[in-house]
Amino acid sequence: MRKYVLFSLLVGTIALSACASAPTTSWTATATTSRPLATQVHPTFTPKPIPESYVIVDVVMNVRNGPGTEFDVIGHIEPQKKYSVIGKHVDWWLIDLGNHQSGWVYAPVSVTRFVGNVEAVPDIASPSTPTPIVIAACTPANTTETPLEGMEKARSTLVSFFELLNHREYEKAAALYGGEYQGLRDWNPLFDPQDYAALLKNGCEINGLQCLRVKRIVDEKVVSLAEYHFRAEFVNEDGSLFVLGPCCGGNATDMPPQSQFDYRVIRDCTGKFLVLDLPVYVP
Repeated sequence: MRKYVLFSLLVGTIALSACASAPTTSWTATATTSRPLATQVHPTFTPKPIPESYVIVDVVMNVRNGPGTEFDVIGHIEPQKKYSVIGKHVDWWLIDLGNHQSGWVYAPVSVTRFVGNVEAVPDIASPSTPTPIVIAACTPANTTETPLEGMEKARSTLVSFFELLNHREYEKAAALYGGEYQGLRDWNPLFDPQDYAALLKNGCEINGLQCLRVKRIVDEKVVSLAEYHFRAEFVNEDGSLFVLGPCCGGNATDMPPQSQFDYRVIRDCTGKFLVLDLPVYVP
């Protein structure tokens, strides 16, 4: 029995020595998961689309083929409809008319409202400015008319032109006017540029032209059988002499009062006499 116990102790000691002398192996557990490892994401901000830019008008407005009243009217746009803006040039919007057509409308008027981001509207170069139509003075061929006779006809045309304006007969007055309408068009961008009677009407009744009757011709000159120059005085409605005084902060020294004004009358190639200058303007 004692031998058995001693043998058992010997075996246990040998086993323990073997375990102590055996190299230890360390194991590292690797965790696995069915999800991929999370990646850090930096947020990006996509800008919102620029809102559509468009104009709405309150009245029927002219559409022109360029950004200016010197360009022709090519159509009209209707009130309370949206017209997409595709460009701008100074005070004009280039709008989409549909059917691959576009045109220009005047911006700085109370009846035109722009909606959208004006900074997003591209600037567009203006087309070439059309050459204004100028009625040329023309001496009729083989005329037997004397300079004095021509002067009398030219003078009568000048006086009649102002009489017609003063009596608001604008259609008849327009028939005696051969000068430039561009200033009136600039003042009245909503008007048809070819409606001369309407332009003269607004010029006399709203824009500040002094459409008075001629009081007297104080000087006249025959430049040629096709051109005559006059210096005229005008009469106010109360019968007094019209005098243009200083304006806009000026004084009588810098802007002396003026009561005599120069006008030109020409004869065109049809033999008709036409006035080239509009009435005096008072701001």
